[in-house]
Amino acid sequence: MAATAAVLSLHRLFSCADIQEIMAEGVLQPSWRTIYSSPPPVKAVYTPREALSDLPGISYALELFLASKMVESEEYCHRSDEKKERLYFATGYGLIQCVKGLMSYADEDLLSAINHTRQGNYVASQHRKKAGFFGSILGTAGLGHSSGVAFIKSMSNVERHAELVYAESLFEKALLGIMYSGDWLAFIKEALNMRTTISIYRQLGAFIDDADAAYAASLRSVPVPPSPASSTTSSFSSVSSYSYTSTASSSSTSMSTTSFASSTSARTEAGRSTPPSSARPIIANGFTPTSPTTPKSSLPTPRSPISLSSKSTTRTKNPRVQDPSIDPHFRSGVYLGVGMCNIVLSLMPGKLATLVELFGYKGDRRVGLELLMRAGGWDGEFDEGEGSGEGDGAREPTIGTAEEGLRRTICDMSLLIFHLVLSSFTVECVDIGIAARVLEWNLKRYPNGVFFLFGAGRLALQRSQPRQAIHYYTLAMESQRQYRNLHHISFWEIAVARLALWEVGEGVIEDSVRGEKEGEEEGKEGDKEEKRMEVGGSAACWRVLEQEATWSKSIYSYGLAVCLLEEWDTENALTDEKERETKREGRAREAAELMAKVPVLRQKIAGKSIPLEKFVARKARKFTTQKNRLALPALEVAYLFQAIAHAPRGVIIGKMLPQVYEVLGRLGRYGDVDVGAGVLGEKGEKGVGGEKGKGKKEGVEAYEGGAHEYWDDLCLAKFLEGVCLRYVAYPDPDAVPDPTDSALSGDISKEDAEKGALRAFKSVFEYGPRIELDHHLVYHAHYELGRLLACQGDEEGAKHEFELVLSGKPLEVGPSGRKGKYSMESALHMRTHAALDALRNKKKP
Repeated sequence: MAATAAVLSLHRLFSCADIQEIMAEGVLQPSWRTIYSSPPPVKAVYTPREALSDLPGISYALELFLASKMVESEEYCHRSDEKKERLYFATGYGLIQCVKGLMSYADEDLLSAINHTRQGNYVASQHRKKAGFFGSILGTAGLGHSSGVAFIKSMSNVERHAELVYAESLFEKALLGIMYSGDWLAFIKEALNMRTTISIYRQLGAFIDDADAAYAASLRSVPVPPSPASSTTSSFSSVSSYSYTSTASSSSTSMSTTSFASSTSARTEAGRSTPPSSARPIIANGFTPTSPTTPKSSLPTPRSPISLSSKSTTRTKNPRVQDPSIDPHFRSGVYLGVGMCNIVLSLMPGKLATLVELFGYKGDRRVGLELLMRAGGWDGEFDEGEGSGEGDGAREPTIGTAEEGLRRTICDMSLLIFHLVLSSFTVECVDIGIAARVLEWNLKRYPNGVFFLFGAGRLALQRSQPRQAIHYYTLAMESQRQYRNLHHISFWEIAVARLALWEVGEGVIEDSVRGEKEGEEEGKEGDKEEKRMEVGGSAACWRVLEQEATWSKSIYSYGLAVCLLEEWDTENALTDEKERETKREGRAREAAELMAKVPVLRQKIAGKSIPLEKFVARKARKFTTQKNRLALPALEVAYLFQAIAHAPRGVIIGKMLPQVYEVLGRLGRYGDVDVGAGVLGEKGEKGVGGEKGKGKKEGVEAYEGGAHEYWDDLCLAKFLEGVCLRYVAYPDPDAVPDPTDSALSGDISKEDAEKGALRAFKSVFEYGPRIELDHHLVYHAHYELGRLLACQGDEEGAKHEFELVLSGKPLEVGPSGRKGKYSMESALHMRTHAALDALRNKKKP
């Protein structure tokens, strides 16, 4: 029976010739294999009614772009629509210019991107269905939700796509406008455009919910019950929740089914240049023909639809019933828009989120992630362990390249950004296992795709494998040389990864890491050393960014300066002491010149200063006032960029802690302060206790920076000691142990590291009231102590520390008093909120 059902499903989707070719193949091709071997044909004469015939062409252009053939993709879009009048080619070309503008951050690129996205937005508006006067006003104001769904239903397929594309291009134009102008007036203007975008996405999401509900009801032959008038508003609703009524159901079921048919026909036609067997059968209504990789149990039974905006969205292993009249390109676009809006709104800081809620907008992060996963068919499995031992097929998505929507890969990339990048600021819903699964499949599809190689590097860094991360970032640079600005992302990430390895120098460091080969390549080519671009230490990467990149010159300059101030391992091999001293003096002079430029290189976005730029500007001014001196500047930067969190245990013990104890050893020679022997100092290492047993000979006034600099340096050193020891005791939960750390595993026991971290943080609290400038250290120490207590199982103690940080109360009182906000306050509050959420969800923050 199952085989008969599968054949009937195939007959509904394919011609007899197609079925014969699929059957002759005997086994389905991998779900990630491309359906294109050559550019699909594009009609020379364009009419708006045939706008959707360009979908195969724009899909091919996206395929080129994600395969690191950016210039070819750009030229193909331009060649296919030189007049910029086609719905998808005009907006697709504008999106490419948008990416280029945001990468370079140069005025000319941003202006070009604004012009092209404006043109794409105009083309989309010309394809849209014209609303009546009052309907237009209500739509702009975010009112009239039910009538909005009815209005969407009255559109043709082209008009619905135009509505979606209009929202996308409006968002791109608003984002570019904010980045280019950098003032509050432009921000307010573009924020209104953002609201229009959200309103459109909400209505399109309601339309899909309504259509799927009606279709599910028709399969059960049971009418959909009307929603109560007092139904609870959705989490992504402006004024009223859209409801499923019997009237809406009847109108939905009568909707034309030509959109799915035309989409399927277009994709089949586009794939004629490749053997038909290279594509898997298209999933219709969630029913998939049985195959070697599709168990019979996967044939679904009709189930209740899940609202795009409802908090009742749950994870399921059964494919959802979907209305086949809605083509996958449109559906994936709505999933992308509604999903990202939910995620972005859920990430807003408390005060801003409260303000946005006054206008009726509230994001549900879980719903947003569910929608992004649904676009790629990733909602079939969530337990990472279920796929073990089953081969790659157990980890495959339920949607392959043959049946995916146009925006599926963008949804996948959005998932990677959330789980691998935004996870630095939040914990709720973060799942590295999901990111690994999405990344694995897409790397098979795009082995040279620069964006997915970025993701692989980020995943390795999240697992505390910085050297492996450098390998992937280097591959990302080698994969394409067309967009130099994309190399800057690699240089930034490599700079941080080198800090995690404490390789701060500028000389080229031989990297012995070999690329990991998967599957049949393992054991064959895996032992061959690959030819790689030579990338130096952290200083070398910061220098490239300082010279070429434009996003934040102040941060790049400061990053290079602090690395220049450190001792370089590459110079320790020099036998001539005079030569070493000459090099140190040269680096110090260059660092001073860079520090002097940092404050004047700051810039603003939407009229607001960038917090990290404000921090480095303050530190640069402090460097100048302290006669070109800072304590542990590179290690402090490593903490801010979470390089300590992702450093291998052996690096923390063997390289970072000795740096801290050397500074504490110098501080211990002054005043009556007991800086402690330190965990390594007790074992006879250099650093703390250099004058132990001899008494204190001088007061803190004799310190090289005087008493007003002494306490800041002491608190910074003790804070960094506490952070390092905390990660020795409790590595990051996602960290993969490094076998080379086994030799150092006995140097510091977990108990000693815990006690040392606790003592260090308490020292910061004790001496914090004497801090002159670096008040943020006390607040960050409370946060890190809270994380330590959470790891120890003391949830109440951790909660107390986190609430202290969020209380807004001054936790330190210096001689001059703290005025205004302390450095990185907003970022710390965001991370503290995330840590509290993790406690509530029984996770380690």
